[in-house]
Amino acid sequence: MINLFKFIEKKRGYPIPFMLKLINNIPLNEKELHVKGDLDLSYSKIKELPDNLEVGGNLNLRYSKIKELPNNLKVDGELDLLFTEIEKLPNNLKVGRSLSMEKTKIKELPDDLEVGLFIAVPHGKEQYFKDNFPEFANKII
Repeated sequence: MINLFKFIEKKRGYPIPFMLKLINNIPLNEKELHVKGDLDLSYSKIKELPDNLEVGGNLNLRYSKIKELPNNLKVDGELDLLFTEIEKLPNNLKVGRSLSMEKTKIKELPDDLEVGLFIAVPHGKEQYFKDNFPEFANKII
């Protein structure tokens, strides 16, 4: 299927669809690194995202196969990591609204993390995160 889209791009100038590029690890161009609205990759088999990705709305990764988040990820809305295999948040992560990391194995928050409203941590771990990351205590629920 990829070869078909590459053929069409070469012959007709139509670009390979964004989602097809993401799923098949085809490099994105500079313009494609700036998603204007929501990006819903929930339940997808995607395992990684490109560095410097910016999402103008929400980024939904719940139940996806993603293993780690890219460097310099910026999400203007909500970042949902529910039931992902992510164990660590990247440096320079910026989330405009909320970060949902329930049902993950994340145990640390990077010093340079920026979250606008709140951080939803795994159930029963609220006090652990408040005690170990006091700079975020007022945002942890």
